[in-house]
Amino acid sequence: MLLSLVLFVMLVLANGMPVVVARILKRRWATPVDGGRLWSDGRPILGPSKTWRGLISGVACCALFSSVIGLGLMFGLLFGTLALWGDLLSSFYKRRMGMASSARALAWTRYRSRRCRWCWRCSGCRSAGGMRL
Repeated sequence: MLLSLVLFVMLVLANGMPVVVARILKRRWATPVDGGRLWSDGRPILGPSKTWRGLISGVACCALFSSVIGLGLMFGLLFGTLALWGDLLSSFYKRRMGMASSARALAWTRYRSRRCRWCWRCSGCRSAGGMRL
């Protein structure tokens, strides 16, 4: 039970610290992870809200918290990194779906279920953006 609570707190810290740091630093060091590049579908790869500043602050906060409570610095670094890579993957999928940055990630599964079960957006089961599932 206690470990579940600690892991939940670490997840909240990894995902919440980038928001706090963004409010403090405004636009400073807000370089997008995708460098502002577009995918083959013409949409941003991840979007402007996924920044290196956010990745670094989220992982660092998670690592610091993990170290302080005795789980170790490396565990915190790994946990924070995996948590934020999951967030990046979610953003990638949402961009492919044309969803807003603030949209809930769970909505894309419902959106996809209304379409073909083999691809994200289909018209006769063509791949979306050159990608197949």
